[in-house]
Amino acid sequence: MSQLSYSIDQAVGFEGQLADLMFKNVESKTAEGEILIGKVVTQGSSLDQVVHPDAAAKITDLKLVKGVAIHQHNAEQKYPAGSGNYSYLDKSAIPVLTKGKVWVLAEDIITAATSTVNCRYAGVGSKGALRGAAVGAETAVLPNAKWKTSTTAVNQLAQLEINL
Repeated sequence: MSQLSYSIDQAVGFEGQLADLMFKNVESKTAEGEILIGKVVTQGSSLDQVVHPDAAAKITDLKLVKGVAIHQHNAEQKYPAGSGNYSYLDKSAIPVLTKGKVWVLAEDIITAATSTVNCRYAGVGSKGALRGAAVGAETAVLPNAKWKTSTTAVNQLAQLEINL
């Protein structure tokens, strides 16, 4: 059957997609448990393993925070993963962006010029999710990260630049 209609307003990207082809650094890591795409990952039980953060120190310490799990078309993925987005399976080799720009789903409204980048490690929502406003005892500021685009509502795509 042929396509009968289409939208002229396509999405700017999808969660975990690289935002551009500028210089970037992507490292291969091993998932220690299920890893949600487009979320921050931190060091797991060994140097090559990653998990989602479960403490503020894992986000703020540059030795422990590893980057953002990015989408890769040729990797085995699972959908839905508890929170309704794609994830990598336990023990999968996954690409982790340490430097560059990526599309992420912002938990709240982002103003690129003024919002800080806060990462969730506890509370309601996915660990490793990003937002502009801090939530006491649930989020920590992600170092060397800045918002490149703004959003007009919660749970919209925003472009994040990191340099870890």
